[in-house]
Amino acid sequence: MVPSAPNTVVKLLPSPPPPPSSLSLSSTSRKRQLPPQPQPQPSRPLSRATKSEKLRPTQPAPPNAPDIPPPYSPPIAQPMVPSPNAPRRPPPFSRARPIGAAILKDSSLPPPPSSPSLSSPFPAPPLLHSPPFPPPPLPPTSWPTPSQRLSMPPPPPPPIRSSSLPSPPSPPPPHPLMPPPPPMAEAGLRSEVKKFSPLVALVSVCGISPPPGIGSNYLRRLFLGAPGAFEPTIQSVMSSLSQGRVAQPWSNIFIAPEVIDIPCGGTGTRGTWTSAECTRTTIYSFSEFVSGEARRRWGVKTTADPYDRIILMLPQGTSCTESWGAIGCYPDFAGHDISSCPVVIDAMMAPTTFILDSLAHEMGHNLGLMHSKREGSTDEYGDETCLMGSGRGTCYNAPNMAFLRWAVPLMTLGSRQLPRGIWTPFVLPALASSFRNHLLIYPEWLTGPMGDPASGALYVSYRVPVGCDEGLDTAYAGGVQIHSYVNTGGSGWRNNTLYLGSSFLGQMWPSLGSVTSPRVISPPSLLLALRVVTRSPFTDSNPWVKLELCRYDKARETGTLLCSNGLDDDCDGLADQDDTDCDIPGE
Repeated sequence: MVPSAPNTVVKLLPSPPPPPSSLSLSSTSRKRQLPPQPQPQPSRPLSRATKSEKLRPTQPAPPNAPDIPPPYSPPIAQPMVPSPNAPRRPPPFSRARPIGAAILKDSSLPPPPSSPSLSSPFPAPPLLHSPPFPPPPLPPTSWPTPSQRLSMPPPPPPPIRSSSLPSPPSPPPPHPLMPPPPPMAEAGLRSEVKKFSPLVALVSVCGISPPPGIGSNYLRRLFLGAPGAFEPTIQSVMSSLSQGRVAQPWSNIFIAPEVIDIPCGGTGTRGTWTSAECTRTTIYSFSEFVSGEARRRWGVKTTADPYDRIILMLPQGTSCTESWGAIGCYPDFAGHDISSCPVVIDAMMAPTTFILDSLAHEMGHNLGLMHSKREGSTDEYGDETCLMGSGRGTCYNAPNMAFLRWAVPLMTLGSRQLPRGIWTPFVLPALASSFRNHLLIYPEWLTGPMGDPASGALYVSYRVPVGCDEGLDTAYAGGVQIHSYVNTGGSGWRNNTLYLGSSFLGQMWPSLGSVTSPRVISPPSLLLALRVVTRSPFTDSNPWVKLELCRYDKARETGTLLCSNGLDDDCDGLADQDDTDCDIPGE
């Protein structure tokens, strides 16, 4: 929904302040329940309806000027850090999907091997409620960052499915593989996020107050934990999501000792507002009012360290009870008043994990993460395996963790490491169990933005219900996932990541080629196949999976040359005369 008049705000979650030149909002109604959107398998039914709304990008405006969206012009240059005294423009918002009780599916995975054939070289996963062991050092970052990015994403690939098949032995490579190239620095990565320093306040709005029992002690349990209690807090959740990069306890957090009463309306630096409407102006005005009250009542310093954002816990019954968050406001707007980096949460959500997931989602928006989508779905929150999608009790997906520098690739691959027609093996730890937890692939054999290492990348990760993934839907447990990301601009936040599909033990992704259904080699295809060979039991302290990747450029393996070269040219798991494609007459 685009506002029809100045000062009208669209419902959204996270949104950052000044520098960014575009707004993105998304909202979800908590009142209505619609049937779930059809999605490719594996999938879990969604219990809520979702609507997405986009605001046109806006240019920075004076503090008192209304927000009037100008024509769109995608940014290409690197984002500039605003001066503390420069006029500010409110950041975009994104509003989270309300979290419903997940209806989990029983996965029909083959039983894990009784005795793993490989020993795990990976450390044990960190516990959700306690900080993990010190992480390994980051890889060298001396390689130059690509300076040019393309501005248009590639066409979406066709729907991806997995199909069962036996795993034949891989043909031996005809020549030794070339050594891998040095890791490439992904354009636009954040500096490593290591801390959160919020000001947290429970508020009443226009006479609507929190119920008895919801007060500062409740907020302390939610953010700090009860003394001696072993229960999740937002600190333990963010520590687990970050692989321990965000240490707990947080060194700076201010919890308002009293409920702050927000009036029914007023005039702030962004214009006149009323609590009867939940617009962007309303949300920022709420934040400004609470920030001012914190300075006046308790002498809190709200324009510089130690605090970096403001979290408002609202009672139910107001116009802004859904979850919201400014996108990309931290650390881009460090030095501005914390009202430029707000998060709005319904304080009465239950159970506690519901609130913690919503907080982690909105704070992810503050850090620049957009919603995680799914290939083939129009759902803004289509990725059920990521907290930035519709996942609950899950990690951020691999590309989002990499963006925040909370994960680095185990290997960086290109066409030299993935020769055509050869199944190349890899062993991966579970995403939640290691800092080096995914394969980063630059598919330069493709055309368009996806084939440009300066803009396109694929991420392969292994998901097991441990650590920050302990709430992972059983439909995805034990799956090797592929996500894509195309960077189309130099903004302070990311484009949406895209979940492409999963492959499980004894399966191949995408679907197997054959005489009647050959491989897809048209432009939307990634020209890459994946299969899962073996994995350790989920109960292992160090879960791992052995997978193989194969790059192809032939729809079928036919003809004398292709049927006698010792390669699996169409990557269907069968080479030369073992492939029935070689029996096609006249080919």
